[in-house]
Amino acid sequence: MNKATFWAGLLLSASLLCPPPAAAQAPVSSANPAQAASASHPDPYEDMFPTDNPQMIEMSFITEFMRPTEPAQAYMADTEKEVTQMLADGTRISRTTNGRVARDSHGRTWSTMNFSGAVNSGGSEQAPEMIMILDFPGHTMLMLMPATKMAMKMVLPDTEAMRKQAGAGVMPGAGAPGASAGQSNRSSTQPSAESLAFNPFFSKDTHTESLGEQNLAGVIAQGKRYTVTIPAGAVGNDRPIEVTAERWYSKELQATVMARLSDPRKGEAAFRLVNIRLEDPPESLFEVPADYAVQEMKVPFAGFSMAGQKPAEKTGAAPPEKP
Repeated sequence: MNKATFWAGLLLSASLLCPPPAAAQAPVSSANPAQAASASHPDPYEDMFPTDNPQMIEMSFITEFMRPTEPAQAYMADTEKEVTQMLADGTRISRTTNGRVARDSHGRTWSTMNFSGAVNSGGSEQAPEMIMILDFPGHTMLMLMPATKMAMKMVLPDTEAMRKQAGAGVMPGAGAPGASAGQSNRSSTQPSAESLAFNPFFSKDTHTESLGEQNLAGVIAQGKRYTVTIPAGAVGNDRPIEVTAERWYSKELQATVMARLSDPRKGEAAFRLVNIRLEDPPESLFEVPADYAVQEMKVPFAGFSMAGQKPAEKTGAAPPEKP
């Protein structure tokens, strides 16, 4: 299994471990189905914990973006991610990643991904190593490798069956099924030291502050600021460490449109959606280009098993349009 396949499986697993939003479980009759659904049903993704890993600042967006959802607001957007680290000698390391994402009104998603972390001289990452197409309604996941013109096609079982196989868990911070809007499943007891070391925002002492609403790239988003203090001595520190994060969530897009993180131990990071267009992406975006060889795989769950591989074959589809 290569690195791209592993990470695709891991991200898919994360999205499936979250319960489906109520918006996807009830029919609506609005010109904007996503808005009508969110008005009457709480969205469990709206109150997820932020990450404490600057390199994975976009994780909440990816989890929301890849979830099974229908109906959904169709859109296309560019992504920007910047990670900054200051070394003890004053050296500043800054890395910028740009990508593209798209989702259609059926819930299919298209996104570019990078895994090597290779950067150009200006600190920006190189061309995408993989394009991921996730089609839950069609039970299909495609991973396109532009450099080699290869495509891996995985047939997915029913999403509910995949959740049961994964243990029907709930991602930390996602609202529990049936919870009222804004209610988190955060426990009143303090998590283990291992959990807090992984992410201090799991702490019951995390302070959450509402930042109100803001228009970001043309959509309305609700903001929250999370603050947690790591006590002196908890990780060998001789004084308290304050870690902060912001997350701006759009109910219309059902996604995080901006996130920020500041941790003195690890650095600072920011992720945002820009150039958002509220329109359906072209159908060709979800097709395999004609000059790609396709390798089919039978995947019991989330891309971790590669049984039943078929030889690569050429497809007949035209090259996809860029969003």
